[in-house]
Amino acid sequence: MRKVLKYEIDPGNQLDITLPADAFVVLVAEQYGKLTLWFDTAMEGKARTFEVFATGQEIPEGYIHRGSAVCAGGYLIWHVYEVPHA
Repeated sequence: MRKVLKYEIDPGNQLDITLPADAFVVLVAEQYGKLTLWFDTAMEGKARTFEVFATGQEIPEGYIHRGSAVCAGGYLIWHVYEVPHA
């Protein structure tokens, strides 16, 4: 059975969570003033890390774009990347 999971992420901080390898981002959006990620998943979890970047901010090589969100009435656009694990 599949389910959708929701996590809040703060710009400027990494989000370390345990998610299945098959989990994928279905939405990145602002909810109640917080940047939020929704994942579709069905399997057991593994450690995954996400980081938020502002438009124009440098993004390390190898990071994988997972979604962007318009926040604060359009004044802020955040971009969520997954940090690759070695």
